[in-house]
Amino acid sequence: MAPIRIGSFVDVTSELIYTGNSSMHLNVEVRSRSIKSEKSQLCCHCVIVFAAVDETGQTVNVPKFIPQTTREKELEAYALDLMEMRKGIQDKMGSFYKT
Repeated sequence: MAPIRIGSFVDVTSELIYTGNSSMHLNVEVRSRSIKSEKSQLCCHCVIVFAAVDETGQTVNVPKFIPQTTREKELEAYALDLMEMRKGIQDKMGSFYKT
């Protein structure tokens, strides 16, 4: 990971990597490069999860994403691994906060 320097070009890309019943998981990368360079550096990476909702705020089903390439299959596995890790984190944090 690298910092984003003042005056750098910044490129943000995202791709769908997994869908649940109503959730969509996106892999997001932020890269930057100097005005004088063609080579970019990875500055930030995250997976963002969105839930599809209707006009009343109720979740709605989304079409199933079916990975085709090796990379897409690896990213889907990554999303599933992160889901399992989040469950453990939520369990651990549960004793420290109340909803």
